[in-house]
Amino acid sequence: MIKSYFRIALRNIVRYRTFSFLNILGLTIGIISFMTILLFIQHELSFNRHINDLENKYRVVEIQTVPGVGEQHVAVTMGPLGPTLASDFPEIVRSMRIKSRSGLNVKYDGSSFIENHFAFADSTVFDMLDVNLVMGDESTALTEMNSIILSEKLAGKYFGDPVKAMDQMLTIMGESFIVKGIMEDYTEKSTVYFEALLPYKILVKRFEWIRRWGNNTLDTYIQLQPGTTKESLEAKLPAFIDKYIKGDWSYGMEMYLQPMDDIHLKSGHIKFQVYNHHQGDINQVYIFSVIALLILIVACINYINLATSLALKRSKEVGVRKVVGADRRKIIYQFLGESFTLAIFSAILAVFGMSLILPAISDILGIPLTMSLSNPVFTGGLLATTIIVGLFSGLYPALYISGFKPTIIFRGFRTQGGKGHSGNLRKILVVTQFSVSVIIIISTLIAVSQVRFFQTTDKGYNDEAVYAIPMHFEDELREDNLKLFLNELKSQPGIRSVAASAGYNGVSGNQSTIGVADSSEQEIMTRVGFVDENYFPLMQIPVVRGRNFSTDYSTDQGEAVIINEIFMKKLGWKDPVGRYLLHPNDDSTRVKIIGVIKDYNYYSLRSPIEPAAWFYDQGWFHYLLAKMETANLSGSVDMVKNKWEELFPGEPFDGFFVDERYRLTYADEINTAKIFGIFAALCIFISCLGLFGLISFVVLQKYKEIAIRKVFGSNVARIVQVISREFLTLVLIASLIGIPVAYFYMDQWLSHFAYKISLSWYYFAAGIAAALLIAFLTMVYKIITAANANPAESLRYE
Repeated sequence: MIKSYFRIALRNIVRYRTFSFLNILGLTIGIISFMTILLFIQHELSFNRHINDLENKYRVVEIQTVPGVGEQHVAVTMGPLGPTLASDFPEIVRSMRIKSRSGLNVKYDGSSFIENHFAFADSTVFDMLDVNLVMGDESTALTEMNSIILSEKLAGKYFGDPVKAMDQMLTIMGESFIVKGIMEDYTEKSTVYFEALLPYKILVKRFEWIRRWGNNTLDTYIQLQPGTTKESLEAKLPAFIDKYIKGDWSYGMEMYLQPMDDIHLKSGHIKFQVYNHHQGDINQVYIFSVIALLILIVACINYINLATSLALKRSKEVGVRKVVGADRRKIIYQFLGESFTLAIFSAILAVFGMSLILPAISDILGIPLTMSLSNPVFTGGLLATTIIVGLFSGLYPALYISGFKPTIIFRGFRTQGGKGHSGNLRKILVVTQFSVSVIIIISTLIAVSQVRFFQTTDKGYNDEAVYAIPMHFEDELREDNLKLFLNELKSQPGIRSVAASAGYNGVSGNQSTIGVADSSEQEIMTRVGFVDENYFPLMQIPVVRGRNFSTDYSTDQGEAVIINEIFMKKLGWKDPVGRYLLHPNDDSTRVKIIGVIKDYNYYSLRSPIEPAAWFYDQGWFHYLLAKMETANLSGSVDMVKNKWEELFPGEPFDGFFVDERYRLTYADEINTAKIFGIFAALCIFISCLGLFGLISFVVLQKYKEIAIRKVFGSNVARIVQVISREFLTLVLIASLIGIPVAYFYMDQWLSHFAYKISLSWYYFAAGIAAALLIAFLTMVYKIITAANANPAESLRYE
């Protein structure tokens, strides 16, 4: 029986090849879209899954309430926090402190490397993060002061063979370290990612401040005893804060535990964190999940529209089968067999299609998406999707077509076109399809406009043709080498000016409390930057009050500070020039405000500009910046590289253009806009397939009406207007339904940005216009073809 149904299904697929092609195309696109997003969701939900006892492991997060900034959630904590928590609370199994370090200069056997994934960690890292050593002893590998554990990847990179790496010596930033362990390459699907481990005790020995409660600089993780709830421990943290932290922290402070399982996707509210490798966004997962489901529904609706539109052609087939004895149940099975056959064909084509597009989608999203039948999520998802699509798409057409009565069919059966239950259902389905399409079109327009806003809005500085060179040297060499390189470059053709700073954006990444001299009550949380006298002119950041740093004033280095406008406004000052602040690194040192610069976005437009203060301290300079002539940028870059090789032979060079690095900060928004655009196009395309099938059905029904209108003098344009009016009305209704939904969701999306576009009417008008135009172009060809037909032939057919 099943074989018979399958054979009949194949015969009907071939007989109605145009409709079959449209159905298979629509379902294939729907399955590809759904399965691609399913793989994306699987990837996003797979972070930290390699960690044992994950449900009992947490990251400690602080809620700070500080002057000048307000409330902020930070996952950067104090050095003593982890061990003290573990000693005070028996419900804590273990704690772990870990601090990342990037830009390290590593040397071995005459070769130099710049490494960005080194970490200082407690020895509990092995149990907390399930780090597996393939060589070495976990109990001793991080106990010696100058020991290091390398990943198999780095061991092979340095020594050729990981086996040869044990007990070898590396020079890191001028100091010697002995390889005491080789670990398995740590998975990139971890919020904490590293390629080498160094003992945390190195930091304790070198930096006195890391032992104090008042400095936040690292991640703290704890593991609770099984059966202990995080809420029960969180209830004890206020007393803990009062006992240990209040003496070193005079502002509002709370703490809570963030499950490690939540870190990857649910950390958007956290302002500062040491680790969140390839951070994701749960809202993006929700949005893509809804898009995947909607596109699959649209594809199924497309099938229903096309199948019911074909009912007229297949009515006699049903009538004959009923006359010769087929009951309704068998006819339902037959039509369900056809829908399942089409779904299976579509699934097979979808697998081939995904193998072609997944590399491109992976590049857009910046994550590795791979298709494998050994992946149970992919295989199970594909099987379930095929079954659901086959059943959902085919059930209503099967019930509808199998309900035809033979007596009516052979008396000259005519389906009711746009009237009756089936006609109304088709209208509802068209409205549903285009509502989804309008929502995605409007969302795409808004997302693209927000990205363009990010890229074109004045940041407050000009980074065009500014080339940044990190100075990855040990501390005792960096200052002299920077001066040497700076003096060499400033006289070179193609270089307009040069400057030095702690970070290429002017700030060092530090946030510190700065007090007002002669006032024990006025303090403000401030971003801290270190720049020379050339940085602000090079970046075209204007000084609006006072003056810039200058080598003409010896006191500028160490005794002067420049603030931004928001710093001045937060303290309620009208003219701060000449007033004194306390140095953030030494509150016994008074520094004089010599100038105020115009506010600029030193990070991104996602966040508001916060108070910032800049000092002239050469010991903090880690970047050299060169403003180049735009006429020959590639030649100037080559010149800079050649000078580097000449002055620092063998030292790795990794310069970059600041504007290119800035654009990378909006990679997530750019990728979201691209994905919106792709799925908007697919959704519209599938909707148009259904509309094309429906208009074909209606035109077939109206052949006589069209012919009579032509006989009485109607032209083609008038016929197009009459027939398309009903469908364009449906599309307009769909647009009116889609607008509030799109507005709600995109308003929520935009709320995450401090600087954003306004939801103006023209985004929604453009979405409606696009939907109407696409729908009209889809219909007009079929209507014009029917309108140009010979009326005599049409009437003879009737």
